[in-house]
Amino acid sequence: MTDFDDDPLPVKRCVCFEMSFASLKAAGVRSADEAEARFGCGSKCGACVPYIQLMIYTGRTEFAVIALD
Repeated sequence: MTDFDDDPLPVKRCVCFEMSFASLKAAGVRSADEAEARFGCGSKCGACVPYIQLMIYTGRTEFAVIALD
C-alpha cells in the first residue's frame, strides 16, 4: 500500500522540484513554459507538465493520476 492509495487526487506537485501546483497557481503561472522558466518545473522528468496544463486550464491544483494508454 502506498501513501496515495486512499487519496483520489494524489497528484499535487512537481516531484522533481518539490513545488506544489497550489504554489504555482498562487504565483500566477500562466503556462508550462513559465513554470519551467521561473521554478524549473517540467525541466527534469516532465511528468508534471500535463498537470500544470490542467491547472492552468481548470484552476484545480490536485489531480487523479493520468493513465497513459
